[in-house]
Amino acid sequence: MSSNNTWVCFACNSGFRKDKNLRSLNCQFCGSSCVNLGYKIAIPLKSKPKLWEQLRFDYYLRERQQRADRRDQCLQRIRWYEQEIAKLEARPKSIDREKVILNLKASRADLWRELPLFG
Repeated sequence: MSSNNTWVCFACNSGFRKDKNLRSLNCQFCGSSCVNLGYKIAIPLKSKPKLWEQLRFDYYLRERQQRADRRDQCLQRIRWYEQEIAKLEARPKSIDREKVILNLKASRADLWRELPLFG
């Protein structure tokens, strides 16, 4: 049986315990999209708007940092692919070399397509 995570709606300051495997959840009170904060997150009372604002700020700050970290990792992998492609292109031509270069270029292109997701 899977454990539950804390989901919150920042539109109406509501919190829910729901399955951690859910991809998305709409608030049962206002219908807005909820965010998954994880397993052990303390949720403030509805009557504490400053605490909700701090929770929202912390969540979006953490999300922004995680996106930046994933973007940096993606760029590092792209640089690695480019270095490997350059090494192989410097070698004498062969059928196997060309196949490997094509695969590396395809993988690099996939990463370039992922980058806007981390903006």
